[in-house]
Amino acid sequence: MAGLCEGGNEPPGSLKCERPKTTFTKLEQRSWIKIEVTRGRSAQECFQGLREACANAALPYHTVAQWVKAFREGMDSVQDNLCTGRCCCQGPLAPLSMGDSGTSVLTRHESM
Repeated sequence: MAGLCEGGNEPPGSLKCERPKTTFTKLEQRSWIKIEVTRGRSAQECFQGLREACANAALPYHTVAQWVKAFREGMDSVQDNLCTGRCCCQGPLAPLSMGDSGTSVLTRHESM
């Protein structure tokens, strides 16, 4: 059947289609998201495009949605943040506690 993956009943680009895919780095995927956001694409549209091109190597939807939001808010860089693990730099700044030296310690916490 034309338009179906070889050996399967799924159309090309479906999640079950196991065609060989080109590998794209996270930075390449983010760059593509940035371009698509500039073109007015939604997070869902960006995610679907990445899944078509990268299959299971695509960034997770939540990550795509975060990058779409960041680019819409004016972020220009596609580089990783320097923090690791659970990032303390999400959300608005708020005083957490007084440090040992009596100075205020600032942290970011998520707003819901």
